[in-house]
Amino acid sequence: SLSLANQSWTFELWIYLFNISSTVDYAIIGQCDALLTQRCLHLLIRQSRLYLGFYHDDLAANRILASHTWYHVAFVFDCSTRN
Repeated sequence: SLSLANQSWTFELWIYLFNISSTVDYAIIGQCDALLTQRCLHLLIRQSRLYLGFYHDDLAANRILASHTWYHVAFVFDCSTRN
């Protein structure tokens, strides 16, 4: 469990997609508050796009990902601007 409350953070990783389907969600990272399950962070691939969900401020990337490709991925949250 990571303490992400009231601070800025970055998740950075390399991913390689063997086979990707637009009808399947692929989890990367997920974490929920133990007391408030509606307060969850999830980083995943949804509909062949990178997707970030964080306290109902969900974002999807524009780029469609392809199979058999390496990607350098960074998810960033700035606590001071709430972005």
